[in-house]
Amino acid sequence: MRLNSKRTGPLCGALVMGIILGSCGPRSELGQGQAPGSLENDKTPKRAVTAKELSCVEGEFGTHVHWGTSSTHVPLDTQVIRFTVESYVALRDARTCKGDSLLGLMVHYGADTSAKAKRVSLAFSMVCLAQPDTIGQSGYRIHEPLYAIDANAKLAMANTTMGAWRSWMGKRFQDSVVVDTKDDSVFDQRYQGLDAHMIFRCSDIDTLIAHNQLAPTDHLELVPIAEPVSWDAHNRGEDFSMHLCLVAQMAGQRLISDSANTKTFEKRGSDLGSACPPTCVKAAFPDSGVAVRPGC
Repeated sequence: MRLNSKRTGPLCGALVMGIILGSCGPRSELGQGQAPGSLENDKTPKRAVTAKELSCVEGEFGTHVHWGTSSTHVPLDTQVIRFTVESYVALRDARTCKGDSLLGLMVHYGADTSAKAKRVSLAFSMVCLAQPDTIGQSGYRIHEPLYAIDANAKLAMANTTMGAWRSWMGKRFQDSVVVDTKDDSVFDQRYQGLDAHMIFRCSDIDTLIAHNQLAPTDHLELVPIAEPVSWDAHNRGEDFSMHLCLVAQMAGQRLISDSANTKTFEKRGSDLGSACPPTCVKAAFPDSGVAVRPGC
């Protein structure tokens, strides 16, 4: 079982995730404008996620993360969010970090802005993560350009800045996505005013690719999930929020099971990202988190 890790501070189709693709000049910024506070890292029990565990937390997303307002809301539209291995590798290899900083992939939470769609829309950027401090937290620097998934399931440069995206699709997410935060069927605008995101270390993504022997044309899927910080004595979750589980795909099928394996992430999902429930200034990558819902 993974233990909670305290920290302070803090994918696609013909619509091309609602973002026009093109080019834009490079720019970098510090992780600023986030609300500090004492946060928990919300994760499935082990570093590697089984098919049963994924089913549980994917189901929690359907019941706990909705589209609408606090009084009127519906589950989000289902979708497959994935990108090719080769497009990820190209993104990774195009960015280097200075000194002993580590390279990471940041996934920015947004929502589709088309009138009828009720679905999450994600954007991507590279980050440089500082070496962890004494309590395992890493500061980070966000780099532009911004990327989105194109109609061919490839990560491609977007012709908008991060600031413009945040005030557009990011704001749509803040205004339209509500969460049953306390697991009591009461939904709230958990993300209002927050640029929520999740960070994955590139070294962990690379391990998932290697352990599942993915080819350049295979895919990595980002599965939206919902998890709480903890469970109370009444089997109720506390402080639910949206997260993402990274799963290998081959020939359009998820490579995930409950059977024994020889490598850590062989036919397993990866819950190694630094979840920001709903946002954080510093990233942490503990090896343990909370269990799935008891009896799930």
